[in-house]
Amino acid sequence: MNKSNNIFVGVLSSFDNISQSGEISIVDSDEIVHISKKYNLINPIFFELVGELEFQFTYTEAENKYFFQTHLINNLDQKDLKKKILINFVARKQSNSINIQELVEQIGLVRDGTRTLFEELQEEKVLNYRIVGQGEIIVNLLSGKEQVLEDKVRNFSIEELYILSTKLPNLQRIEFQKSMDIDNIRLKFLKSSWDEIVEIINIRLEINQKEYIKDIKSFDLNNNLVDSLDSRSSDDVERDENLLSFGIAETNAERDSRLEKQRKEREAKAKAIEDEKEKNQVETGYLETNLERTQREKKEKNIRRKKNCNRATRKAAY
Repeated sequence: MNKSNNIFVGVLSSFDNISQSGEISIVDSDEIVHISKKYNLINPIFFELVGELEFQFTYTEAENKYFFQTHLINNLDQKDLKKKILINFVARKQSNSINIQELVEQIGLVRDGTRTLFEELQEEKVLNYRIVGQGEIIVNLLSGKEQVLEDKVRNFSIEELYILSTKLPNLQRIEFQKSMDIDNIRLKFLKSSWDEIVEIINIRLEINQKEYIKDIKSFDLNNNLVDSLDSRSSDDVERDENLLSFGIAETNAERDSRLEKQRKEREAKAKAIEDEKEKNQVETGYLETNLERTQREKKEKNIRRKKNCNRATRKAAY
């Protein structure tokens, strides 16, 4: 039996979502560890995600039985398990938008190192991801080399949209081609049916058609269409694929460059803060930033002023 420092290695044998109770079979042993809401310290979704995977966990003894307490997927030797559980979480989620906080609260991941986990899975060709907001990540799982996308999302390719646009009246064609140069509009087109695209074009035309009427004589629709298709490089195709998947029109190389720049900026900022603290420690004895120093000195000054006022009041009373 793998038993060390109140740690077992086991495999889930049963779990009931309603009662949140179940059993874990200990590896190389006939022992059973019970799962009970009374002793369980993690979100029950963990048991749905871990499936038949072998995992480490801590336990407690009560009522002459072993009871599960918490998993140890954040241990270094459990990294492969943590990746598999994260993949299972992404696969089960109905949205491809994931917030780091929900990974912390639902799976029990530690916040530090979570982004590195996504980077490694991307390098392993398991998924693609983009950071799109504070703590928010858009994730798409990969199947081999092909990206797994919902059928309802991938309606038309860029080339197909341009071909369909040839059937539009002139003003609508102009609006279509101009709209395709705007990332957020192009993303809407990629995710919409043709009827929805035409509706968007008509709404935009209500604002822009006067300008287009002036330019229509000098606007060569056929040449503009050919130029738009011929000028698309492999980078343009990759940008559009990433725009559809992550809402950001950039190549993977551009993404890597952007993330590297952000990393250097974070490191530079952290170093500047540490340098600032060390300088203040030499000058004041306190390891603090300039702002913390200003706030502390202001507070100390107010305390001294208050003490002096109280002293003066006592003297006047005598």
